[in-house]
Amino acid sequence: MNQAFHKPFIRAARRFPAYLSAFVVFGLAIAACRREPVKPGRDESVSPTGGSPAPRAELVFPATLRVEDETVNAFLEQAMQVTTSGDYDAFRTLWVAVDEPFARDQFDRGWQSLIRLRIEVLQKIRDPVDQGILYGLYAVAELDPEALPTGEEPQRRVVLELRREAEGWKFANAREDVRKAVIELHHRANSEEEVAAKPAP
Repeated sequence: MNQAFHKPFIRAARRFPAYLSAFVVFGLAIAACRREPVKPGRDESVSPTGGSPAPRAELVFPATLRVEDETVNAFLEQAMQVTTSGDYDAFRTLWVAVDEPFARDQFDRGWQSLIRLRIEVLQKIRDPVDQGILYGLYAVAELDPEALPTGEEPQRRVVLELRREAEGWKFANAREDVRKAVIELHHRANSEEEVAAKPAP
């Protein structure tokens, strides 16, 4: 993996504290779904356009994470809106053909309990298999604890890939090497942020 692609993320991640890990499907954990259970820095909220967004859902795509390719930024803005719209059929169109999103009932449970959805990492990566460009994504969804079964973690952490298909960018389940790279980069940046925040002796 080309380490040069990691430097923009390290610089951007220092601009806001966060804490990450992984999963397999974007509903960005909206589906009170699958896997691992953030302090905002300079946030940029995405205003929903159309659909019926979850009543209290705040959508955050920090300006520091936006990439040079505006088609990637536009796809993520659209995806965040669709994810919180309650439109399962539209949600399915966000995915590559070979990956199946979670079931409709999971989707319905998740978007209705979503309070906040924040993108924490957007990292350009060169695919070691075909040398093409993909993006590693990390997001955190905060769900209403009162809407969840007792003891269920209200924070959901998500790692996905963005891959380009003929019709544009799509979500894909993150391969293990991509998932580990995104998590490691964030942990490193988060550690440096904590060190920088400590007062001088």
